[in-house]
Order: sequence, then structure tokens, then C-alpha cells
Amino acid sequence: FPSHDIQEGREDSLAATFWRDWCRQHGVGFFSLFPAFLRSGSPDEVISRYYIPGDTHWNAAGHALVAQALLRASDELGWNLLQKSGMPIHPQPVPKTSP
Repeated sequence: FPSHDIQEGREDSLAATFWRDWCRQHGVGFFSLFPAFLRSGSPDEVISRYYIPGDTHWNAAGHALVAQALLRASDELGWNLLQKSGMPIHPQPVPKTSP
């Protein structure tokens, strides 16, 4: 359950460490989303804002945060995913959900 890692403020969760090592061993890039979540508020705020209550899955705001993090990383890597797709670029703020 990601909230344990979020609650403890750990970017290097067991899952992240496993997948980072696996990717390194297989020559695959790795991108952790934990920093994006951990920079977004206190652990309780992050869980209530970005996760479905009582569930391990992201809500709409969590998906929006992930999309922004991935687009930001793609721009930093020079991939420019939105420009290459031909889709209009209209940055949207991450929606806030009520607790």
C-alpha cells in the first residue's frame, strides 16, 4: 500500500528499489513518481488529495499529478511528447478533491 511509503516520506520504497534495480539490470530507464507525490504536501494531504479513499489507486487528481510529472520529465529529456503528438498544449492545474 503506497500510503505507508508516503506516510514515512520514503522515496526509496521496497517497490521502487526493486524496480529501479530490475531496470538497471535490464538496461531499462526508471522513473519514480514518489518524489512528485512527496513534494505535494504532508503525507496526510497527499493521501487524501491523490488517492481513492480506502484504496491504493489514484483518483483523478492523482492521475493528473502523474501526467504532469511524466510530461515534465519528457520535456527535460527532450522528448516533447505533446508537441510530437500534435495535440494542443494547454497546461491544466491538478484538480483538488475534497476529503
